[in-house]
Amino acid sequence: MAVIYTKAGDKGKAKGFRGNAKLKNDIVFEALGTVDELSASLGLSRVSSASLRVREIIEQIQKDLIGLSALLAGSENRSNNIAGRIKQMEEVIDKIKDEIKIESKFILSGENFSSSYLHLSRTICRRAERRIVELAEQDSGANILIPYFNRLSDLLFALALFSSQRISL
Repeated sequence: MAVIYTKAGDKGKAKGFRGNAKLKNDIVFEALGTVDELSASLGLSRVSSASLRVREIIEQIQKDLIGLSALLAGSENRSNNIAGRIKQMEEVIDKIKDEIKIESKFILSGENFSSSYLHLSRTICRRAERRIVELAEQDSGANILIPYFNRLSDLLFALALFSSQRISL
C-alpha cells in the first residue's frame, strides 16, 4: 500500500527527479505548484461543461500537464510532443474563433459556471507561464514549455467564450 505522508518534506525541502533537494519555495516548486493548481481548476472546468468535446479537450490538457510537470521537476524524458500539441490547440482555437462572436473589449466573466471556471483556469495558466519564464532564467530547459502555456491560455480564453455563448463544438 502506498503511503500518503513520508515526512521527507517536514524541514521545508523536497527533491526533484534529479535527486537534489531544494527549498519548497524554489522557483521550480512554485512553477510545479502553479501547474498543479491549474490542473485542479481545469478539473472544475471539465466537470462543469455541458459540452462533451470541451470536456475531452480539457481532459487531454490535464494529461499534458502531468507530463509537463515531470519535465519541470527535472525528468530527462523529453518525449512530450509539445509542438504537436500547440498545433492542435491552435486548430481548436481557429475552429472556435470561426463560430463565436469575439468582442474587442475586456470580457466580464460570470456568464455561467463553465465559462467562469475556464476564465479562472486561464488566469492560473498565465501565472504558471510567468513562473516558467522565471524558471527559464535559471534553467534554459524550461524554455520549451513557454509556448505551450502561452497557447494554452489562448485556448482557455476561446473555450471560455465558447462556453459563455453555448455553441456546439
